[in-house]
Amino acid sequence: MRLIAIIPARGNSKRLPNKNLLPCNGVPLVVRAIRVAKESGLFGNRIFVSSEDERILDIANKEGALHYNRDPILSSDNIQTASVVIDVLARIHYYCESFCVLNPTSPLRTAEDLRNIHNSFTTRGLGCLMTAVRTPLTMPEWTHDGTALFCLTKVLLIYLSFDLMRPGIYEMQPEMSIDINTAEDFARAEEILREREGA
Repeated sequence: MRLIAIIPARGNSKRLPNKNLLPCNGVPLVVRAIRVAKESGLFGNRIFVSSEDERILDIANKEGALHYNRDPILSSDNIQTASVVIDVLARIHYYCESFCVLNPTSPLRTAEDLRNIHNSFTTRGLGCLMTAVRTPLTMPEWTHDGTALFCLTKVLLIYLSFDLMRPGIYEMQPEMSIDINTAEDFARAEEILREREGA
């Protein structure tokens, strides 16, 4: 199993309740993540959704994604994404060379984006590659935008945290890169999707 997609989609979000279930231009955010992973052609049927929420797990099942009922301990605010990823990897006995993390809260990504990011990851020979937007007036200069993160399994098992790595950067344009945390973020993403897809 060379490459898998992992979609971390907890149900108990605080700032924007149930955000992973919210329909953005008619399609729930978690469904968008599953469908774009399928459309990319990168993962085959190796798309895993991790959630403690039965509603999300039911949707994942209906969309044909594999899914794991996450321990609620791994769904608290202070849990790092790496811990959720390691939980999924352990359940499949680490039987993959690399993985891609797709946050449902980044609905503007396209299948072509994923193919281009993956191509950059492989051709540059990186252990980890994250998408980011440039923020020149702040430190750090780059901010991970949630579109995608590709990583070798063996690299994560060495560091056990994405924060301790020095990943390569794949630049995303700010106007096409939204990581939804607030109602305002959601409204902006939905407006862009309506222009792109029609109402």
